Amino acid sequence: MVDYFASLGIARGLFIDEPGLKNAWHAAAARAAEPNEVEEIHRAYAVLREPARRIEHMLELHGRPAAGGEKPGARLFDLFFTVGAALKKADAVVAQIESAPSALQRAGLTPSLLTSLDALASTHVAVSEERSLRDAQLTTLAPVFPHLSDAAWESLASLGCDYAFLTKWSGEIQKRETRLQETLMGKIA
Repeated sequence: MVDYFASLGIARGLFIDEPGLKNAWHAAAARAAEPNEVEEIHRAYAVLREPARRIEHMLELHGRPAAGGEKPGARLFDLFFTVGAALKKADAVVAQIESAPSALQRAGLTPSLLTSLDALASTHVAVSEERSLRDAQLTTLAPVFPHLSDAAWESLASLGCDYAFLTKWSGEIQKRETRLQETLMGKIA
C-alpha cells in the first residue's frame, strides 16, 4: 500500500495545514522523475486534502476498517432528510420554471425560487455547522493519534463517514444554489 503522506514528504496526521500540503505537493511533483510518480503525487494530494479520504487512508495505513458509507450515521440522520427536502424543492422549482409556458408564469414562480434559495442557504449553514462539530471531534483525537483505543479508532472511522456525507451534501447544495441563481438570472434577462 502506498503511504500518501510519505509520497508528499509530510508527517502523518489527522490535520494537515492546507498551504503546507500545497507546498509539499508542488515540491514532490517537481522532484518526480517518472510520469507514474507524478500521478501518485497528484493522487496523494487529492486524498490528503479531503478529511474523509485522509481518514480512510489513515485507517488503511493502520490496518483498521473504515466505517460503512451506505447511509449517514445517527448523528446526521435528521440532517439527511433536511438536505434531501431542500434539494428536492430546488429541483422542483427549476422544473416548474423551465416548463412554464410564458414569461408571466415564470415570473410568478420567483417567490418560490427565492424561498428555495433561502432553504438551501440555511441547509448549507447546518451542514457547515455539522462539519465544524466533526472538526472539533477530530481535534480531540489528534493529540493521541495514532495511539488510539479501539473505541477511538471506531470513532475516527465514523468521523470519516460523516465527512464524506457532509462533503457530498455541501457539493449538491452548491450545485442547486448555482442552478437556481442561473435560473433567476435567466428569468430577469
